[in-house]
Amino acid sequence: CCKQTSLQTFSWLFQNNIEFNQVHINNLIRYNRIRIIKYGMIDSNFVDVLFSKNQYHNFWSHKETYPLFVAGKYGHLEIIQLLLDLSNYNNPNLNHIYLLFNVCINLRHKSIIKYLVIHHYDILKKHKHFTHDLFNLHNIEDILFYLLLSKKINISEQLFHECIKYDYKEAFIYCFQQYIDKNNLPYENCILKCFQYNRKSILLFLINNYHLHHSILIEYKKELNHDLIYYMINNHIDIFHRSSELIKIAIHLQLSYECIETLIKEKFIYGFNELQLTLDYKNLQLLKLLCYYL
Repeated sequence: CCKQTSLQTFSWLFQNNIEFNQVHINNLIRYNRIRIIKYGMIDSNFVDVLFSKNQYHNFWSHKETYPLFVAGKYGHLEIIQLLLDLSNYNNPNLNHIYLLFNVCINLRHKSIIKYLVIHHYDILKKHKHFTHDLFNLHNIEDILFYLLLSKKINISEQLFHECIKYDYKEAFIYCFQQYIDKNNLPYENCILKCFQYNRKSILLFLINNYHLHHSILIEYKKELNHDLIYYMINNHIDIFHRSSELIKIAIHLQLSYECIETLIKEKFIYGFNELQLTLDYKNLQLLKLLCYYL
C-alpha cells in the first residue's frame, strides 16, 4: 500500500478476498491512491473498515488512525469527497465534519475548507464558533464572499471587525453597503479598529464615504503605526477629538517636531505624562516646546 503497486495487483487481491485492515487503508489514503480506494468499494470488508462506526466513538483522541483524519491531514480532497458524499452506509464520517474542518484550518488546507463550506454548510453552521474558526484560515475573502452572497452568514459589527483585522477590504465595503440599519452603522468603532490593525485603505474608505457625527477619541497604544498616524495628522486631523492622546502617541512614535507642534497649536491635550515621556526619549527641544505651551 506504500508503494506504487498497480491497480491490477490490487484487483487480484480484492477478487481473492484478501482482507485489508485499517493500517493498509490509511496508507492508501496517505499516498492518495484514489483509484484503488474507489475500486475497493466493491469489497465489503474494505467498505466496512473505511466506514466503520465503531472506530468513531472516540474520534478526537484517536484521530491519527481514522481514514477521515488521514485524508484531511494530507490534504486529499478527492478522498474526503468520497468519504463524505457516500451515504449508503449510514455514513459515520458526517458526524465528524467539524473536527475535519478544524484539522484542515490548522493545516491550511483551503481547498478542503472551501468544499466543506459549500457542500456541508448545514452541518458546520450548527457550531457557534464556525465563523470565528473560519477566520483562523488566512486569505479567505473568496469564501467569505460566497457566504455573504448566498446569505449564509449575517452582517454584524463583529464581521466588520474581522474584515478589518484580516484586511478584507472588498468584503468590508460590501458589508457596509449591504448593512440594513443605516442609521446605526458602526463606523466609529471600525475607524478605531483600522488604527489598531493599521488598515489605511479601509480607514480612508470610511472617512471618504461616511459622515462622522462626532470626532474620534483615540487612546495611547504602543502598537499604533507610525506612518498611518503621521498621514492622518497631516491629512485628516479633524476626525480626532481634541481630548485624544494624540500628542502622547506622536511622542512615542517619535513623529517630527513640526507635527507635534501642529497638534499643540490645534489644542490637543497633554500634561506631565507627555513631559516625562519626552524626557525619557531625551528630546530636549521638544520638551522645551511642550513646557512653553503647557
